[in-house]
Amino acid sequence: MNNQAVQTQYLVSKIKSLLEAAERYFQFRGDSTEQREKIKEALNAIEALPHQFDKN
Repeated sequence: MNNQAVQTQYLVSKIKSLLEAAERYFQFRGDSTEQREKIKEALNAIEALPHQFDKN
């Protein structure tokens, strides 16, 4: 795996962690499910990224 792929995987994992933390925060606060749905959509998009890079 080249350096760029490693850096990309690292960034993807950090973004995913931040989104998961945000989801837990909004859930804890009891905020609207709209915010949590947006976070889940972003998580799904982030989870698809590493697979796109594997194909290249």
